[in-house]
Amino acid sequence: MTTDLSVYLDQAQRAGAESVEVYYSRSFSRPVFFEANRLKQLESSESEGVALRLWKNGQAGLAVAMARWNRKY
Repeated sequence: MTTDLSVYLDQAQRAGAESVEVYYSRSFSRPVFFEANRLKQLESSESEGVALRLWKNGQAGLAVAMARWNRKY
């Protein structure tokens, strides 16, 4: 998934979209778990997504793509 959002705008406009909105989201989470004051587990998760809202011939359309990565240590 590219973070160069202009790529998505260009592709939608080449496909004939009259108006386009691009949304991008990325998040990180790194919870740490302790038990009896000792480190029990480390985790890491990351998610990223792009959504396109576009209009063509007066009709609205929506496309969403998400990716998620989880790791346990």
